[in-house]
Amino acid sequence: MKYPIFILLGLWTLGLPAQDASTSNVAEVPGWFLTWHDEFDGNELDLSKWTPDNRNLHKNNELQHYMPDDACVHDGLLTLRSQQREHEGQPYTSGLVDSRGKFYQAYGRFEARVKVPKGKGLWPAFWLLPEDASWPPEIDILEFLGHIPNVVHMTLHAPGPGGVITQHKDFFGPYFPKDFHTFAVEWEPEEMRFLVDGKVRTTYKEHIPDKPHFIILNTAVGGDWPGNPDDPKVFPAAFDVDYVRVWAREIPGTCVLGACGEHGRVAVDPPNTGRFKAGQKVVMLAHPDIGYKFDHWSGDLSGSAIPLQGNMEHNMVVTAHFIPDADSFSKSRQSLSLNKPSESSSDENSLFSSDKAFDGNLETRWSSQHRDPQWLMVDLGKPHQIDSVRLIWQNPAGGYFIHAFAPEYSIQVSDNNKSWKTVYSTQNGDGGTEEINHLNASGRYVRYYGASRHTTHGHTIIEFEVFGK
Repeated sequence: MKYPIFILLGLWTLGLPAQDASTSNVAEVPGWFLTWHDEFDGNELDLSKWTPDNRNLHKNNELQHYMPDDACVHDGLLTLRSQQREHEGQPYTSGLVDSRGKFYQAYGRFEARVKVPKGKGLWPAFWLLPEDASWPPEIDILEFLGHIPNVVHMTLHAPGPGGVITQHKDFFGPYFPKDFHTFAVEWEPEEMRFLVDGKVRTTYKEHIPDKPHFIILNTAVGGDWPGNPDDPKVFPAAFDVDYVRVWAREIPGTCVLGACGEHGRVAVDPPNTGRFKAGQKVVMLAHPDIGYKFDHWSGDLSGSAIPLQGNMEHNMVVTAHFIPDADSFSKSRQSLSLNKPSESSSDENSLFSSDKAFDGNLETRWSSQHRDPQWLMVDLGKPHQIDSVRLIWQNPAGGYFIHAFAPEYSIQVSDNNKSWKTVYSTQNGDGGTEEINHLNASGRYVRYYGASRHTTHGHTIIEFEVFGK
């Protein structure tokens, strides 16, 4: 069987048994090798693997505001808690974590052992979305409605002729909220198999996606499908996750690279497909988060050189270590651009004006009219040394299905708001939160200049933060 290349970029670790003692209790799956996992054995969420959400997602008329404190790790479990408490106009809060930008993979076995909550209006899910922010596809490994306790839903949404093709299966099983159960998908180029408690329950062989996907775990509250809660006694409700594990197929003649770092990321050349030909040369660059600097490499390759080079003679795990940078301006420092005067080339309407990108509120945003190019400028009031910039895109703001970022854009500075100097540019922006470090620039005015959009929506930025002194 011929397998296309799959993606394992932004890995925390490969979790290979010979190199990671924490895999000692992970059962082997014949024909597969472990690429990534979280056993939730610590006392807090591992932010090198997961991002806890903090926003309203208004899709499907849901009623929750996702809050980071509703995603907690304790006693070997991740608990996504749902509570009846008002926040930002929503009557409930709940938990959502995802691995976007930290782990994603195309093809493989994705598995979680979970215990779902019961009660009308509760909608826990274990699902995958494309790392490139497109939709469809969407792979729903598990969806559960709390008022139908013996049914789980397994769905593949994929692009097809004329629009979205949905393949769906209801599995009638035991009373699921009573105990833990395992849910998995074995995703291969020719078919996709959905498993419950180790047994294949349905198989799809058409419209199989080939893009790398990231992992999402969440509990929605209310909405069009589950209906709204009708019994306050079900709160607080808990969606408990014992582990999440991902495997890839064993393929002779290939090796796998896991390259990552907490408080930073690793870029691999050639572009990290995760799987490489045996003996292939790879080059790794370390990019620190705002407020950090690179210190050293460890793992199968070590040292302090940038770039780091090596040959893929076997499966390798390489970690970039970053330390606080006393000369930088960390995430704990207030942005120089907060609540400062701003202008833009255009606003979609008065609700999405330029000042919304500088108000410190993740529920507001600037959005331009639907054309290219567009720009967004902030007046810092006086000249500053500019160290770093953080862009928080609409990705996903108001729902996972709108990703209005720009892959091609520049950051520019000026002293007079007339002549501009480009201090950073990219043609490979991928939305989410992008941090641009060590600009070594100066100016009173800082401008985002967007050359092209990812979608037909406008250029959309939730927050544009400037750090410096």
